[in-house]
Amino acid sequence: LSACSMGAGMVDLTSLRRIMDNLISNVEKYADPEKAVILAVESREDTLVISQQNAVRTEPSPQAESRRIGLASIRETAQAWSGEVDAKEEDGTFCVEITLKVPPVL
Repeated sequence: LSACSMGAGMVDLTSLRRIMDNLISNVEKYADPEKAVILAVESREDTLVISQQNAVRTEPSPQAESRRIGLASIRETAQAWSGEVDAKEEDGTFCVEITLKVPPVL
């Protein structure tokens, strides 16, 4: 286990909270409750990378009323931070990687 080491940078905690809330909401609605959810946060130079992987639920969740805004909100937030979102579902596994540019503190 290693610590996430990153030089000092400016991060909007409200934006990070919004991203994490949307990831958690998607897990509650769509992830298979019998399988693990893998969440990783790491730094790569001036970029914060958040990745999540989970098995997709085979039976719809009672809370699965989707307005299709979770990933759209994450994308919008990432773009505001000059970042990107790569999301895909393959063979019953959902994967998302969010990259956010972290401007250095002056």
